[in-house]
Amino acid sequence: MMTDLKINGVSFQPEARMLSEMKSTIYDKKWLSSVKDFPAYWFYRDVYLDKDEKDEINRNDVQFDITIIPPVTFGLELPKTKGHHHPTVSGLKITYPEIYQVISGKALFIFQKDNGKEVFDVVMVQAKKGDIAIIPPNYGHVTINDSSEELRISNIVCRSFSSDYSVMEKNSGASYYKMHDQKIIRNSSYSKCSPPRFLKPVRLDKKENSSVFELIQLAKQKNVIEFLTKPKDLDYFEPKIIYRIFQAR
Repeated sequence: MMTDLKINGVSFQPEARMLSEMKSTIYDKKWLSSVKDFPAYWFYRDVYLDKDEKDEINRNDVQFDITIIPPVTFGLELPKTKGHHHPTVSGLKITYPEIYQVISGKALFIFQKDNGKEVFDVVMVQAKKGDIAIIPPNYGHVTINDSSEELRISNIVCRSFSSDYSVMEKNSGASYYKMHDQKIIRNSSYSKCSPPRFLKPVRLDKKENSSVFELIQLAKQKNVIEFLTKPKDLDYFEPKIIYRIFQAR
C-alpha cells in the first residue's frame, strides 16, 4: 500500500490505477486471466510546496502530479501506464501538450500520432533521473517502467480537461509493447504503424541530481509553461524549440 506524500506539513493521498482498469491495454492476456487484481501504479494529483505556490499553479491553469510505477511486470510485458490522448484545445486544431520529468528510475516514453486506427509517427524517449520529455500536441502517450527499480515521474499539464483513453482501450494499448526480455513488439491491433524513431530527452542543466520539484518551479513562471494551456503548432521534438521554451527561465 502506498503511503501519503507529505510536503511542508501537507499530506497528499495516493490514488491507485488498478490492473482491472487496464485489462484492455495489456499484451499478455493469458497472464491477465490468471492473476488477481492489484494496483498497477499510483499517482498523487495537484501536488504543491506551499499555499502561495498552489495559488500560482491554479492561476496558470495547470496542475503538478507525481506518478509511481512499481517494477512489477505484467506477465511478459514491462509495467506501464494505461496510456491516453489529450483533447483538442478550444479554437485550435491541436491537442494539449504535457511536460514529464523522471524523479527516479528509468522510463521509456512512447508517443504516437494516430487517427485511432493507423499510427503515422512513433517516437520513443528513454529517460533517467532529471531528464525531461515533452509530449507534443496531437500525440497519445504511454509511460513504461524500463528498469527493475521503482519509477517515479512528475508532470505539469493543463488542468482544464479530461484525458481520453478510448484509442488505447480499443486497440489493446499503444502502438508498441516493451517486454521484460527488452524486445519491442508492434501492436497488430493498429492497421498501419510506422517504425519507432528514438529521440533523446532534455536536461535543464548538467546536474545528475535535479530537484524532485524542478518542474513545479516552472509552474510559477507563466512565460515558461504558458504553451501548456495555449500551445502553438510547433515541432516540440526539435531540441532548439524545447531549449528556447526553458531558456525563458
